[in-house]
Amino acid sequence: MSTHTLVLGIIIGLVFLWAIFRQITPRRVNRFPFIILPLIGLYESVHSLPRSTISANQLTEAAIALSISIVIGFLQAQVTAVYTETDGVLYMRGGWVYLILWIVLFVSRIATDIVFHQSGNSLSSMAWIIWAELACVWGVRGIVLYLKHPEIRSQLARRKGRRCDV
Repeated sequence: MSTHTLVLGIIIGLVFLWAIFRQITPRRVNRFPFIILPLIGLYESVHSLPRSTISANQLTEAAIALSISIVIGFLQAQVTAVYTETDGVLYMRGGWVYLILWIVLFVSRIATDIVFHQSGNSLSSMAWIIWAELACVWGVRGIVLYLKHPEIRSQLARRKGRRCDV
């Protein structure tokens, strides 16, 4: 492994750790986790698709990975607290179980990779699966939270209205 690849991997890992740890602190409900993150994941997944034919082995891996992602996204939505603060603004907080679910997702990604890529395929050949997993987790979590907490709809609508007036 080259030094560049190692440094890039460390930087990406630190960014993901920061993003995950950010989930255990309260944050305002806004469009970013509900719309933008799933769209980024979907875009990057499609953009990262292999240019050649996708093997049956890789499609099976993707199906397993996405199934796990659906479950993790659903569980994350169940443990995410949504509440209104004294300032009248809606907040959400993932908590430690939420963080553990991210760790479970990463461990499942590594295990799936070991099972399906014993031949040592490159990260670029499976990047589309990783992005699809993230899009799926973010999307399922967002949809479940949106359906479970009607107050999210009203806050997103209010925030949208404010942006249009600016």
